[in-house]
Amino acid sequence: MNDQDSPSSSNSGYAKLIKSDKIKARIVIIGAGISGLTVANHLIDSNLDAISVTLISRAWPGDDGDVDYPYASPWAGAHWRSFTDDAREQQIERDTFHYLEQHGHKLDGVTKYSGLEYFSQDRANVATPWFKDLCPRFETLAKADLPKGVAKGFKFNTFTFNVPLYLKFLQKRLANDPSVTLIRDTVAHFPNGYNVVINCTGISAGRLDMRETGMYPIRGQASLVHCPGHAVTATYMIAAGLYRYAIPRGDGTVILGGTYGVNDYDREVREDTAQSILRDCKQTWPALKEAKVLEHYVAFRPARKGGLRLEEEWRNGQVVIHNYGHGPAGMWRLGTGFTGLELLERRSSPI
Repeated sequence: MNDQDSPSSSNSGYAKLIKSDKIKARIVIIGAGISGLTVANHLIDSNLDAISVTLISRAWPGDDGDVDYPYASPWAGAHWRSFTDDAREQQIERDTFHYLEQHGHKLDGVTKYSGLEYFSQDRANVATPWFKDLCPRFETLAKADLPKGVAKGFKFNTFTFNVPLYLKFLQKRLANDPSVTLIRDTVAHFPNGYNVVINCTGISAGRLDMRETGMYPIRGQASLVHCPGHAVTATYMIAAGLYRYAIPRGDGTVILGGTYGVNDYDREVREDTAQSILRDCKQTWPALKEAKVLEHYVAFRPARKGGLRLEEEWRNGQVVIHNYGHGPAGMWRLGTGFTGLELLERRSSPI
């Protein structure tokens, strides 16, 4: 078989690897951002009892004292929302929402909130979103309930993430599991000695796989403020590429944003942008007028030309599962971990 050939339609090649009674499937995950940590946690929660899981990453939760350009996850100000028209991505995000509904109360850093989406006059023709039948208490807001300048709005129940807390929670679960090995290292090529490699390298995917040339950053600037009185997670779509959000973390702090700088590599905080974000958010959500600024920061979303890559290939005698290219949606696409796991569970009995 050619190294680049995929298994047959019955997936017999890697099915034999993970079903064998003679060997123990060894799985390595590359990258300890939200995707890698989520996949690893789904694996230890699954019924794949005979696995060992190794997670290798140069950066880890807690390494957020300085902006590490390739390590995006700790900087996310995240809530569940969706703006995709792609049916597969919608299913992934639907799976994520159901997971949060079922398990959110047990996950550190996850909080249920009422969500708001506002649209300016320029976006007033926006269609009712696909998740209207998914999110509880979904409603289209009456004109009288909209702030000045807002032409359309929706309200629904959703979830937010205190991302640093949530990432550390996921890492701690792995560290306490005897079947998991955590390694701090830089990975320059797909590791040998494993049956399955799961590639969660985000914007660094092109460094690991020279064939991947589509990764690019989307610069985001945001502000962390203290404002316990802001108790909704909200987004205001003003114009193409211009929006604001206010996402409470459940601990009295709120992330205010945001910007969407495609291929913008500037790591420095722009003071005029910071003041514009604060001004717009305070005008839109009055509770934020009492906000105390804690810090401004810049981070980079890992986007990909062609969008999300979530697929498997047969490569150099290994199953390689690619899970990257989420752009700004990584935190509300935890369902990619379920999809990746399904690629390993195409079998009739446990390994």
